[in-house]
Amino acid sequence: INLFSSPSDDLVEQALWTIGNVIGDSPQYRDLIINQYGIIDHLLAIDCLTKPISFLRTEVWVIVNLVRCKTPQISLENIQKLIPRIVELLNTHDNTIKIGALWALTYIADCSEEYIQTVIECGVVTTIVPLLSSHRYRLMLAAMRVLGNVATGTDAQTDVLLTNDILIHIRFPLMHHKENLRRMALWCLSNITVGTQDQVQAVFHSGLLNRIIEGLARPDLKTCKEALYTISNMITSGSLDDAMDIINAGAVDPLVQLMMTNDIPIVTAAIHALKSL
Repeated sequence: INLFSSPSDDLVEQALWTIGNVIGDSPQYRDLIINQYGIIDHLLAIDCLTKPISFLRTEVWVIVNLVRCKTPQISLENIQKLIPRIVELLNTHDNTIKIGALWALTYIADCSEEYIQTVIECGVVTTIVPLLSSHRYRLMLAAMRVLGNVATGTDAQTDVLLTNDILIHIRFPLMHHKENLRRMALWCLSNITVGTQDQVQAVFHSGLLNRIIEGLARPDLKTCKEALYTISNMITSGSLDDAMDIINAGAVDPLVQLMMTNDIPIVTAAIHALKSL
């Protein structure tokens, strides 16, 4: 840690890499390095904007190791210290650094509503939502994970996503050829549609219904399950006209097919959806 103040960027980077490996070994070692050696303050004392790309990639990797374990997650006070640096790294022009910053935010938002609120208050949602239409798979996936975790929060926190036009940009992950990205998008929508009546109606009015129903017939059952939960939430919270729109869009046949799978939660959810219709 004393080497962090060296005038040699190469030496500082190697020192960071060493500490990052220790932090990444276990939450016990992470907490030791934080509490006994004050790693976060030493890390933030480095002027990252003057450093080369390779250095920043190492730095964001160390930050990801700091926040990755959520059992327990590091304190909210330490998260609030790290967030401004994560935002700086997110705003660089290097996609590898951006992706690292997004994964750090993902792990932070995968905790309590307080941690989600910290992510929201730093203003990154406005930056992250457009990344869903970046056409770069790894960038889209990391952004989708952050936003999906935010959508698990309170109704007010979910509203922030809607205000920032997530329903416009999420159509790109929904149409992507990578199944994992489609599934993540549907998972995010299932989290949104479990919210308020206005939030469900926003999904109805987004023009995404056909894409969601397409998810019911995907070859991957995990994708089908997220589409099924989304449709089920929309049926439960929607009006009679909404139910007719779901029927007319062709949801019944794939729902019937899902009743014939060997996955009991899927069968149960499909029966519930059809019963509600």
